[in-house]
Amino acid sequence: MPRAHATGLIDAMRAIFMSGRHPFAGWVFTLTLSAAAQAAAALPVSDWRDVEFVGMEAVTVGPAFNLEASVAVVSVGGSATISADVFQGNGAPTDNFIAADNVNIGNRTSVKDVFYRSSLSGGAGSYRIRGSLIRESFPLDLDIPALPSQTNDPCMDSAPDMVIDTSQIFNPPAGGCIGDLTVRAGGLIRLVTGSYRIRSVRIQQRGRLDALGPVNVYVKRAVDIGDDAVVSATSGNSRDLVFWVRNDSNSTCQIGQDARLTGHVFAPNDVNLLVGQDVALKGSVLGRIVHKRGHHGAPPPTPSPTPAYSSHRPVK
Repeated sequence: MPRAHATGLIDAMRAIFMSGRHPFAGWVFTLTLSAAAQAAAALPVSDWRDVEFVGMEAVTVGPAFNLEASVAVVSVGGSATISADVFQGNGAPTDNFIAADNVNIGNRTSVKDVFYRSSLSGGAGSYRIRGSLIRESFPLDLDIPALPSQTNDPCMDSAPDMVIDTSQIFNPPAGGCIGDLTVRAGGLIRLVTGSYRIRSVRIQQRGRLDALGPVNVYVKRAVDIGDDAVVSATSGNSRDLVFWVRNDSNSTCQIGQDARLTGHVFAPNDVNLLVGQDVALKGSVLGRIVHKRGHHGAPPPTPSPTPAYSSHRPVK
């Protein structure tokens, strides 16, 4: 049987069994995927920049918001926790997914596709997987590069700090070395095509950083993007702005509430990379452990159509 037909048949059977509208309602079924069907449902991306939230060891999401993104945890034994009242959108052109060795899905949460190996658990069974449930091999086969050596350039230790005040616009030349960079509210720094070595980057609330062409920023400590700040590749192509972060001195990266990021943050040593509420992310963040905040105590906006929540038995 062709792969597409096998996958379609399995999905149709699963939908019938999960609906309860069949003569065997209440029975427990185990569907066995053929090798061809499993191959047809492999992880749909291979580059870390194509997954919005990547954890080397763990990612936590929520609670209570609409997740228009995919989540991947790379390592064997890694975990993805999707908290209560999260609705993961379908995604386009690639379907959104959750991928981790161990996946935990909270009460009243609805997700698209799930890739897992060791365990799948949920809040009292009250969750829904609307797409495919696939056994995956770990560590994930994502193209994750080594941290560039430029993030440890000693020039950053002695370079002068730079502060961009309110209403100031600054255009530093590419190729230089900067100590601690601070862009205050209303300030703007414009980075031309090239690479920059900066000890730490702090874009304060309502500050702005624009990348005017392909830009790599090598950071020794951390990137801190404040509430309502804008950090953006002006081309609209997120791959034109990448922060490569070493996280020296136990520093951690964060992206504040209502911030906008068009670009990527690569921080594989960060044990507490925090992404705040309502961040507009076009790109991705990668850390050792990533936390994406939701809205505590408040339900997410109602998606259309409203999901019907149900438990989902794994396909093995």
